Amino acid sequence: MPPTAALPPAAPPSAATPADPVRGNRPEAVLAAALPLSDLRPRDPRDEIEATLKSFECARVSAAFDPGSGSVVLKGHLRSASDRGRMADRIASLAGVDKVDGSGLSVVGEPYCRVLAFLDRPAFQRSTEQKHDLAVVGTTNQPGLKRLAGGEALSLGLGAPEFDSYLYVDHFSVDGRVTHLLPTDRPDNFFKADTGFRLGPGGYGRRAIASPPYGLDLVVVVAASEPLLVRPRPIQEDAAPYLALLNERVRALEASSLKLRVEYAYYLVATEPPRASQ
Repeated sequence: MPPTAALPPAAPPSAATPADPVRGNRPEAVLAAALPLSDLRPRDPRDEIEATLKSFECARVSAAFDPGSGSVVLKGHLRSASDRGRMADRIASLAGVDKVDGSGLSVVGEPYCRVLAFLDRPAFQRSTEQKHDLAVVGTTNQPGLKRLAGGEALSLGLGAPEFDSYLYVDHFSVDGRVTHLLPTDRPDNFFKADTGFRLGPGGYGRRAIASPPYGLDLVVVVAASEPLLVRPRPIQEDAAPYLALLNERVRALEASSLKLRVEYAYYLVATEPPRASQ
């Protein structure tokens, strides 16, 4: 019988890993690199929200962001209803934002934007001691909001700053007029440092009574270390020329050798028709 042919030796087992039908031959490290951890974390949109708020002129708005729900609550005031809609839409489009609540936004127009532009200068300091003033003009937040029905008088607890000053209190209304509440016809607006007083009935200044046209009014309190007005003003006048006069006077004082110090507060006042008698 012919000798039996020897079988060839079996090939040594391969060290190669069989190809995965889904992953192929890509190692786990490559898969991990394709999904960086940063992509799995929720995005924090707060810086982009703040930048959006600052991009609107004549707007003083604060935003509260809840990372858990992705919701943003807006409070403050801006120039127009269209600005309110555009601001909410822009913030809603940011990654990480799921819901925007703009119900706390009030609309203000002129003369308020001119007033805020006048106050928004480096030499002016916002008061931190006025009870109702919750605003940081130029950066965030709305001021204190008071509500008055027709026939009710405005009353505010105020205080002079930490320096002797001349206080000016002006009431700007929606019809573009300004009523000067302090000083009155006599020189009664000089206060020693840290002096507290009440504006309104039983206190200093003229009485401001809620009356038509109803809407959103603005009361501005300015304390200056030097007199801002040389001559008495009419009780009521157009706001635009009055603000132009104040601008001119402030520039002249800043250019002089005097060291002008100015502190201010401002308040929104919502006026409405008289309430029905009970």
